[in-house]
Amino acid sequence: MEDLFVELSAARVAAVMPLQHSGNAVDCGVSPKAIAEMSGRSVCVLLFFDGYKGGAELHSIQLVECLRQRCERVALVVKAGQRSALLNFLRLHGVDASEVPIDEFPLAEDMSWAACRRLFRNYAADIYVCPKGGLGSGSGKLESYARLYGRRIVTIEHTAPRQPVYADRRFFPRLGYWQFTYRLRRWRRSIGPARIVAVSCTARNRLVSLFGYPVRRTVAVPNGVATDRFRPVASRRDQIRQEQQIPEQALVCGMVCRFVDAKAIDVAIRAFESVALASIETSPYLLIYGDGPLKSTLIEQSQATAISDKIRWMGATSEPWNVYPAFDLFLLSSRQEGLPLGLLEAMACGCAPVATPVGGVPDVIRHQENGFLAHSIEPADYDATLTRAMRTPRPDLQEISRRAMETICKSYELSIQMNRLCDEIFEACG
Repeated sequence: MEDLFVELSAARVAAVMPLQHSGNAVDCGVSPKAIAEMSGRSVCVLLFFDGYKGGAELHSIQLVECLRQRCERVALVVKAGQRSALLNFLRLHGVDASEVPIDEFPLAEDMSWAACRRLFRNYAADIYVCPKGGLGSGSGKLESYARLYGRRIVTIEHTAPRQPVYADRRFFPRLGYWQFTYRLRRWRRSIGPARIVAVSCTARNRLVSLFGYPVRRTVAVPNGVATDRFRPVASRRDQIRQEQQIPEQALVCGMVCRFVDAKAIDVAIRAFESVALASIETSPYLLIYGDGPLKSTLIEQSQATAISDKIRWMGATSEPWNVYPAFDLFLLSSRQEGLPLGLLEAMACGCAPVATPVGGVPDVIRHQENGFLAHSIEPADYDATLTRAMRTPRPDLQEISRRAMETICKSYELSIQMNRLCDEIFEACG
């Protein structure tokens, strides 16, 4: 299916526009020299995601945008039956996918050798990119096949693996059989790829130290944010506060996320309630944007609190850059993350984050310098951290917010990070 690829001459690559994404469009700013060097490459991006909902999926689309500016041919392959879900996801985020070739293939974790061979034959490319939501996702057999037959695969790890804590001591009391086999299975996933890219330094270090991933082939390229779109805008702040009838001097906390268990929104609600009841003079409010399977349960929880009138359920938004400026504090109470885009977006908009130390979050937040970082994911620790943040004098809080925005502008600009990621992909190609 060579015709699946979009054929672009070097001249067209120089002039091609990125996919029009209203909030996260990637303008790579590629130099003519880079175009001359890279435009002859072909890349196939394999998406094993079941459904399209969050940051890993959006990061993959941003990568495709950047690759289209730097490659002659780019193809996007999704699991069978997932093309319409991807298109709906793109529409939700304002992405025009009319020029992106999207095809379906029976991608699966347990792909047969025949399916692997058919995939590489149907989608001939110089290199294949496989974003992964976790160490066990994607296809280990596909990666092994690539290694055996000289195909180049780059995997992108979107989560920071946690150290296994359980050990089956019934058979091997001293070795911890379960722990040993768990690490062995994960280490095997490092053999096939020509390059393993982690979206945070913490994730990269854990892959190397806990699972024996090769140091030279495992690199960190953090996520990024389009800072020209995500920035503090006073008019957006005033508009939302007026619509919600929130006093000008009130302290506003906010969340933008999917309503799933991993986000631990219930922990943030309980912490906000305990602090708000003791801080009547600051008149705090909590605005929650998003949607998900736990929506009704969380709303019932908030209605049972003594400050239900201070918690506002705002629904899902496709324009988060218009929402973040209304927040003074951005709450992230997750139990597991990679490097959350929501955190970077909120900080770029001048919000001081209050977060749990999961995934790559400690790479970004320096406690009480550009945000507030809990000691652990325990609810009591998050409660104490939110209490400290909400009781911080307003001038000090504004300075922390300024440093948060400065951190993102200096180290997490989207176009720079995407170009770095493309460089790693092309270097793996040889």
